[in-house]
Amino acid sequence: MNFNSTIFIFLFLPAALAGYYIAGRKSAAAAKVILLALSLVFYGYVSRIYLLILLADMAVNYCAAGAVSNHRRKPLFVLAAAANVGLLLYFKYTNFFIGNINTALGTQLPLLRIILPIGVSFYTFSQISYLTDVYTGEIRQAPPLDYAVYITYFPKLIQGPTMQPGAFFEQLGRENARTFDCGRFVSGMQLFAAGLFKKVIIADTFAKMADYGYEYAILLFTPDLLLLALAFTMQIYFDFSGYSDMALGISRMFGIDLPVNFNMPYRSASVTEFWRRWHISLTEFFRKYIYIPLGGSKKGKIRTCVNIMIVFVVSGLWHGADWTYILYGTVNGAAQVFERVFKKPLSHVPVFLRRIGTFIFINFSMLLFGSRGIDQFCNVIMDTIFDNRWWVPINEEFGMMLRIPGLRAALQVLHIPYTNQMIIFLSMAVFFGIGLVLCMRPSGEETKEYKASGLSLVLTLAALMISVIAMGRVSTFIYNNF
Repeated sequence: MNFNSTIFIFLFLPAALAGYYIAGRKSAAAAKVILLALSLVFYGYVSRIYLLILLADMAVNYCAAGAVSNHRRKPLFVLAAAANVGLLLYFKYTNFFIGNINTALGTQLPLLRIILPIGVSFYTFSQISYLTDVYTGEIRQAPPLDYAVYITYFPKLIQGPTMQPGAFFEQLGRENARTFDCGRFVSGMQLFAAGLFKKVIIADTFAKMADYGYEYAILLFTPDLLLLALAFTMQIYFDFSGYSDMALGISRMFGIDLPVNFNMPYRSASVTEFWRRWHISLTEFFRKYIYIPLGGSKKGKIRTCVNIMIVFVVSGLWHGADWTYILYGTVNGAAQVFERVFKKPLSHVPVFLRRIGTFIFINFSMLLFGSRGIDQFCNVIMDTIFDNRWWVPINEEFGMMLRIPGLRAALQVLHIPYTNQMIIFLSMAVFFGIGLVLCMRPSGEETKEYKASGLSLVLTLAALMISVIAMGRVSTFIYNNF
């Protein structure tokens, strides 16, 4: 079930809120039971098999956490954590490894028919967080119901944001979390509406250009591919930040604050700063559970750089079973190592130039991230970008992917002469202009608290109406695949 579907917006969410707050009047346990049931229905709607895998995984991990809590033996913890990593490797990377073995050795090992449970990366990370925090004594073994709610909590289950278990349990136990608060509800609705608008109106529009560009990259020239890079950079930001806004908004309606996942990342003056602002909860997970255990920045400059590279290669691999993701993580890790080594001279470069340079780098790396395989990126996209055909007109069919509906009719009514290139230029100027303005707002805009006012309520209703009307078919979120 997607957040951007009519069944979720008009049926599941209202029923879920009503059931949760009615149960909350009786007891905390009743509210938790309802929350767990809602989350299982939400996930089971996608696939019953996925639900069975999730339940089995939860049962095994809870028993493992109990054993770790009672005995505090490192080998037992390592075995439990390795089992989670192994499960993730099996689902996501088995065929990737088989394919690469076949390529390297010339063998013909058959690929396996393996299903990939939606959200497996995110709920596996939640399991690892819980196991680790129990083992280190940061939290105690939670009651089974609390643990089950933490793992399955539907606003964060499929795409995050990932949340530390201790922070979640603290909020889950508060009495006001199950007491209806009009201010929090309105604030959550505003955040949900903003996220839905980001996804349906902005991200899905850029997706048309990005999907066409990657599908027919062989037909494009250098200007087209530069626009493709910018279009995908806009798409992935508004798609994922839109989902995160919706998740935070939904959770706020249920009285629980999830961690903010984005803070104007495209305003960053360095790649290091970008990763402090982009997918913040995942970056925090890697910092706490990989970077710091490796020694962090406390074992010398060389070891620090090695640790950074390890974290970002793992991050790239986490995104998917393809060399493009591994290279993406490697490139971003290398950029941060470069910034650390040349920190002093880079500090003398004006901030606005560093922001421009960082944004160009992010566009390049996103072009790699979105590529349909390493062959397409190296043999089609890179060859085309550097083929010196910079002044070729934009491919009309590619450019028309961003056309504004009704623009041609409006120009006719106004008796303004136009060409297809003019339609393309005006449409791109509007969409890219809006996208860049929204991306470059002052820092902190995405973390601010929404407050109810007459204007904000009107804007919320308008955003919801426009988004619902424009939804049409339900489009998936990019990070559903991760």
